[in-house]
Amino acid sequence: MRTLVGTKKGQRYDVMLALLALFVLPIYYYGVRVLIMLALALVTAIVVDFAARKIFKYKPGRRVRYKIDNTSVITAMICTLLLSAAVPYWMVVVTVAIALLVGKYPFGGREHNIFNPAAVGLTFVGLCWPELVFQYPEPMQAVDLSNRVGGKLVHSMEYQLGLGGVPSVDKMDVILGKFAGPMGATLALVLFACGIYLLVRRTISIHITASLLITTSLMVVIAPRISSSLKATLGYELVAGVLLFGSVFLANDPTTTPTSKLGKVYFGIVLGLLTTIFKYYGVNEYGFLYALLIANALSSFCDSLADHTISLWKRRRTPKKSHPIGEEEKA
Repeated sequence: MRTLVGTKKGQRYDVMLALLALFVLPIYYYGVRVLIMLALALVTAIVVDFAARKIFKYKPGRRVRYKIDNTSVITAMICTLLLSAAVPYWMVVVTVAIALLVGKYPFGGREHNIFNPAAVGLTFVGLCWPELVFQYPEPMQAVDLSNRVGGKLVHSMEYQLGLGGVPSVDKMDVILGKFAGPMGATLALVLFACGIYLLVRRTISIHITASLLITTSLMVVIAPRISSSLKATLGYELVAGVLLFGSVFLANDPTTTPTSKLGKVYFGIVLGLLTTIFKYYGVNEYGFLYALLIANALSSFCDSLADHTISLWKRRRTPKKSHPIGEEEKA
């Protein structure tokens, strides 16, 4: 039986499996509403996918056997995980629809999009309805099916850091993601396990993830925005917002990132610099997503810069041809 390890199809299945693992704790923390949000997102992705293929690709009257595009399923899962558990159901639908209709199909569909579709959909709703997107229930504060929260909604750790405040969250709660924020972005331990799994399966690149996190960490060390110990500051900045989630799932989208290893390193560095700028000075908590969209636009440039760097390095390493003394005298 042919193995799928390292193939595009196998990589997509690996990503879906890792994303499914991220739904376990949110369901435990917030209740069955999370499952309904996921189901809505998946149904929206399938419906929009079918309609978009008719609009953008297939000629009228041509009969085509429809097959679910698993990249759209991945987009739907990511959109759900990066929303608050308390957002209205219609917002899940809008997020996924915008992601596919604006971020994917106008560019030609699967493996042709320039920007990460999930980032497009999430930044859209984040800019249009920030009062709904960036209000979160506390973990273990179940949200019922009619969107009634058993307590008040609160701001995230990223919001507190933006105000210069030091989050009062227990270390174990930070590791287990037991603090307010986007459902799938707070789960540090699970995200770490997902990252290791995807690296072992050769689904994501260590070049992007490492260069991104190292660059962001260096920027935080050079210019911290809170008054706390260096260790605590680094920890808070890495788990706050969607940086950790994005470094595993969004920054490694093979369609919107460079192809060469050095290009991936440059991409991660650019993304890390932009992420820090948007985290510190951005308009809302989706700073990583804005940074990602800009970095996506620079993906080809990163590959070109990598090619130029390698070419320059080879020229400098190649020894110059020396002429024999006799030939020089004749000349």
